[in-house]
Amino acid sequence: MPRYGRTAAGLAAAALLGSLVAAAPASADPSPLAVAVITHSSVGGPAVAVGDVLQASLKTGTTATFYSSTTGTTGVSCAASSFSATVLTNPPAPGTATERLTAQSVGTCSSNVLGTTGVNSVRVDNLPYATSVTGGGAATLTGTTTAPIQSTISLRTVLGDITCV
Repeated sequence: MPRYGRTAAGLAAAALLGSLVAAAPASADPSPLAVAVITHSSVGGPAVAVGDVLQASLKTGTTATFYSSTTGTTGVSCAASSFSATVLTNPPAPGTATERLTAQSVGTCSSNVLGTTGVNSVRVDNLPYATSVTGGGAATLTGTTTAPIQSTISLRTVLGDITCV
C-alpha cells in the first residue's frame, strides 16, 4: 500500500506545481544512517520508499502561473493545483532522487490577458514526466522530444473561445 508523502521542495515547472518533495539536508556521510533525499513527515524524517506515490497540492497562498509574455506579467494564474508522482529512486543525500510525475490537475484559474473574459480549462499534456530532486532541494521536471512539457489552456474571449498550447 503506497504511503503519501508531504512535501517541501518547490517544483515550478513548468511551475505547474507548488510543492514536490521534502529534501533532506545534504550530507557527505554514506553510512546507513544517512538521510534519504525524499522524506516524509519532516525534513530529515523517514525515507520515502521506492514505489511510493507522492501526492501534493500548492502551498497555501501560492499560485501556478502560465505566462504568455516575456515580461512574466501576462497570463493565466491558478489558485489550485495537485499532482501525483511515483518514487523511482531515493538515495541518501546529497544524491539525486528520481520520480515519474503521473498526474497533474490545475483549477480555479483567472486570466489577465487583454480581451479574455475567463478561463475554461487548463490541462497538463504529455504525462508522465521525469522528475529529479537533489539532496539540496532543487527539483527538475523533464519532458522528451516526442512528449515535451506542455499545457493546453482554453480561454473565453470577447470574440469566442481560443485554445493556447
